[in-house]
Amino acid sequence: MPAGLYRLRDNHPNYPQDHVAWISTYSELSGALSSETHRSHPHPQPSLRMDHSHDAPTTLDQAAAQDGIQDFRHAGNWTSRPIDVAPEYMSDANYMSHGVFTTFGHDSSTQAGRQPQSSSSISPPVPMQQPVPLTPYRLKQCPRGCDSLISVWFQSLDGTLGIPLSMVPLKGTCSALANGLQPICNGDVPEKASIRMQWPGYSVSYHRQMNIRNARRNPTPITVSKLAILVASHTRLMIDQYANYDCSDVTWQFAPRGPIHYSNIILVGAVQVSHRSIQPIFEYLRK
Repeated sequence: MPAGLYRLRDNHPNYPQDHVAWISTYSELSGALSSETHRSHPHPQPSLRMDHSHDAPTTLDQAAAQDGIQDFRHAGNWTSRPIDVAPEYMSDANYMSHGVFTTFGHDSSTQAGRQPQSSSSISPPVPMQQPVPLTPYRLKQCPRGCDSLISVWFQSLDGTLGIPLSMVPLKGTCSALANGLQPICNGDVPEKASIRMQWPGYSVSYHRQMNIRNARRNPTPITVSKLAILVASHTRLMIDQYANYDCSDVTWQFAPRGPIHYSNIILVGAVQVSHRSIQPIFEYLRK
């Protein structure tokens, strides 16, 4: 649920190539990868994009920007809207929902509208993936000072978005990624960036520096596979750090004191949240 305004481009045939969508919350980022996009683009562009153009808006309505950051989109709609936002999607009704949100991002109206199932219609429980509401880094600050607003998506071999951290090795190459050998971007990146995470329910954040550029005579960005390995390694370290802290939300507490297991965390993507800070996007497989 990283905060900030993230600029994403998409090669959708129905919209101009220079169409830009500004996404303000994690759920909006997730919503960008909709079922419609998967149907029309079974292999969404996965690599991190470094955009050095200067066509981005230079002024924003501050109140509107803060509303966009504060009002997290209904998580149940996260697969309902394509990434390339056409003008008709920009109305309040279609583009940004305003509601009261409960712990897992479902608005109260949706919860109230659900009817209890009869005993004859109850099916065995099935695993369900849900976005992990990581605490946003610098919620009230948009990374406007950055020349590049970046995002990367992790695509599994079967074409689905996301990969279980349990399938990511701690060194070498992650062979479970379809786009693992691609560089995370096609432009220049700084030598180091900080990975920042704060798991829901925990009062402390995790942040460490990591190399995102290869140490060679002609430095190049690391691969998507290497970024996945770095995120997996730092997630293990974060879980070890949290073993010494209480969790205010037992539904997100790590094992053995809670139900959250490393093996069920799905790595979906990573986005830039400040000039040299990256925050992962996770989902969790509830069983």
